[in-house]
Amino acid sequence: MRPTVRFIHTADLHLDRPFKGIQRVSPSIYEAIKNSTFIALERLINLAIDEQVDFVLFVGDIFDQVYPSLYAEVRFKQLLHKLSEKEITSYISFGNHDYNQTIKQHFSDIEHCHVFSRQKVTSFYYQRNQEPLVRIHGFSYEERAVKENMATEFKYADHVPYHIGMLHGSAGGYEEHAPYAPFQLQQLKDAGFDYWALGHIHKRLTLSENPFVVYPGNIQGGSKKETGEKGCYIVELTDTTTTLTFHPLQVLKFVNVDIAVDEMTSFSQLYSILLENIPESQEKTLYTITLKNVTANLFQGDAYTDIEDIINVFNEGQINREDWSYIIDIKLNVHAEKNKTVNDPFLKTLGENINTDLLNESKGSLWRHQRARHFLDELTTEEEIEIEEEALAVVKAILVGEEINENN
Repeated sequence: MRPTVRFIHTADLHLDRPFKGIQRVSPSIYEAIKNSTFIALERLINLAIDEQVDFVLFVGDIFDQVYPSLYAEVRFKQLLHKLSEKEITSYISFGNHDYNQTIKQHFSDIEHCHVFSRQKVTSFYYQRNQEPLVRIHGFSYEERAVKENMATEFKYADHVPYHIGMLHGSAGGYEEHAPYAPFQLQQLKDAGFDYWALGHIHKRLTLSENPFVVYPGNIQGGSKKETGEKGCYIVELTDTTTTLTFHPLQVLKFVNVDIAVDEMTSFSQLYSILLENIPESQEKTLYTITLKNVTANLFQGDAYTDIEDIINVFNEGQINREDWSYIIDIKLNVHAEKNKTVNDPFLKTLGENINTDLLNESKGSLWRHQRARHFLDELTTEEEIEIEEEALAVVKAILVGEEINENN
């Protein structure tokens, strides 16, 4: 009968993440955002110690950049030392964001710390009572874009009680992130391992339960695309069962909220609407608001300046709170049915020419800017379509707004 093993599975810490696209924040709130990944990591280390786990698996993208700050390097190693002092072993691999790290820095001074240093699958043994109990297989990226299927290199090699695979890569059918180290789920299931610890996808996904093949997501959301709770799993392997327990670690949450404003006649009403729809927060929260069913008559005057003013007023009221609710963006969803359809050649031509090519031309100079591009997330196809549709709806609303008002 195999003895019980308990460990933490974490990935995608992204220390030093710049939190792209977040604007309108006060210095104190910016500091809270900037430090959030480090605090989330401290929570993870304290959890490992409190729960007395056997080891911690760090599955790639420890750092957000290939050249992390000295602060990030030192803080990470300090926390590894803290684990080591409690005789908790750490196993570390690096991913596409922080590839080639073992050339740039060294971990040999940290006891009970094992680093996968090559872009080739190797393994370490976790021992108990001087006997091998778990064989942990993994690899680190030596280049940013690993295109080959690394899953074929994972081999069940001996009769150690447990085998675990650490793989930072993209599962077939889940290509929302760059398709690095791509693999097919069946390849992992056929390997004969007891658990697959994945990284790279920033959301929790369990691809299989026999054996468990798991993405834990990242430990701290980094943009409005990464909403909800973020954290790690404590995994318990026994002779007959595998149990996963999720532990939230995030310091702040990203939340997307839709608010219907069918009856709103002026943006001067928006402040009270926001107060009604954004609850008193029990934790630091960054909101992206989508105003649904915005009508054409709201576009008289400088509507976007009005919205900006309302955001500033709301956010100023949050600065001195311990647990704040901060608005980072308000998007408009224009109600198509309440915007009079205009069938004239100009609007038809306009709709045909607001397309991806025009969007790419408009954004090109900004994304190519040497400094600005480091603070921008590349737009997804869905976001580009959304921008095109909103732009056309807003233009139509402005052009026909007076006519709608006159018919009321």
